[in-house]
Amino acid sequence: MKKRKVQTVLCVQNDSELSFLLLKTNKKRGQFWQNVTGSVEKDEKFEHAAIREAIEESQLDENNIIEMFELFEYSFKKSNNKKVIERVFCILCKDKWDVIIDPKEHEDFFWETDFKKCLEMIKFESNQKAVTEVKNILCGK
Repeated sequence: MKKRKVQTVLCVQNDSELSFLLLKTNKKRGQFWQNVTGSVEKDEKFEHAAIREAIEESQLDENNIIEMFELFEYSFKKSNNKKVIERVFCILCKDKWDVIIDPKEHEDFFWETDFKKCLEMIKFESNQKAVTEVKNILCGK
């Protein structure tokens, strides 16, 4: 059976400014910038996992969510050759919040408004693609 994962872009749009929340993994996990990611629990729907992981990894309040939409789905193999299916979502929020990260997973966070810098900071292509799709949907191409 394939491992199921989610990736969630968290963002806030005020006027013409779009801010993305990026999380930096801790030293044990490689110290790179990414979107929220996580595993889907047994019998859990992908959509529920996306929200749960966003809450767990950033302390997002569900009342701050304007909308959530799916961006894309893809498959890949981990280094141990295990197949993974990952669905990618965006959660658009009303306002930035006091992010609280779990040091077991992350060591820093940053709200980035400069789209090009955001892409430069993010390590993985799938995370870059997700942020690009969100920008294109919310701000036009």
